[in-house]
Amino acid sequence: MATLVHRRFGEAGLLVTAAVSGFADAHAFAGSAGALVSRSAVEVRDAALAVLLAVSSNAVTKVLLATTSGPRPYLVRVFGGQAAVLAATWAGFLLAGR
Repeated sequence: MATLVHRRFGEAGLLVTAAVSGFADAHAFAGSAGALVSRSAVEVRDAALAVLLAVSSNAVTKVLLATTSGPRPYLVRVFGGQAAVLAATWAGFLLAGR
């Protein structure tokens, strides 16, 4: 699906697809992004940004599920873990771009 969206809508379509699909499963999109890179259809940095968007939207899903499935201390732990992972991952991406 990522390939079709990328062909039709370009970079913006890829990023939107990443963000939306990440709510359900970030790993599946990461595989699609890797396939696009291997065929030289997308630059590595663009694919990395798309995967980060998928991971970020997936983190939102995890926090929302934690909100409804456990006591407040559970939510605090899940939120803290997701925030730490996202901060480190985005920092690495942004620092690598320099």
